[in-house]
Amino acid sequence: MTYKTWNKITDDISYDISLGRLSPGDQLPTKTQLASRYKAGRHSVRRALYALAREGKISIQQGRGTFVLETQRLTYQIGKRTRLRRNLIPQGVNVSSVLISADRISAPEHVAKALLLNSGAKVIESQRITSANELPVAFGSAYHCSERFPDFAERRDVLGSTTETYRRSWCDCARFNNAGDVQGGSIAFCNLARVTFGHRLFWDHDDRGRLHAYVWG
Repeated sequence: MTYKTWNKITDDISYDISLGRLSPGDQLPTKTQLASRYKAGRHSVRRALYALAREGKISIQQGRGTFVLETQRLTYQIGKRTRLRRNLIPQGVNVSSVLISADRISAPEHVAKALLLNSGAKVIESQRITSANELPVAFGSAYHCSERFPDFAERRDVLGSTTETYRRSWCDCARFNNAGDVQGGSIAFCNLARVTFGHRLFWDHDDRGRLHAYVWG
């Protein structure tokens, strides 16, 4: 698909809003100014602005100009049973995720130890980006024993939930526990936003085939 000028305008303005360079109430440049800046036609500028308006990021006010709207603030509770979907969906947020990679690798030392595997054992490392209303909010890496869960990443991608994947695909993993508190906190990100970080360890009821995952978001 061709990356067109109006896509560039939309992406640039969205990026500036997400980083706080454009704040709620700020007025955007006029259509003429945007057309000049991007060497674009007025039709491309209008299309970009209408797309942003449909996403709820800006307000086009006839005779006054175009202004940045207040972005919805999400509440995220962190605790022993922290679940991203359970936090966000009740707030009316559309949660989606994309599998970035799934590779069979030799388990790093700390992963092998957590999964009770021998040094150098093979694991499936899967990396995933999760978005809230199409805005990326979390990045995570998960590790599974390759012998017991050879196609976990693919099944998870189809079923849309880690818990549901365990329940439907591996009956003896229907019950699993969280190993203590989420080890988390907050860190500065690009000096403009803050993210939480943490790691968890899950295991099934007979204490076999553990999952070890580090999650940022």
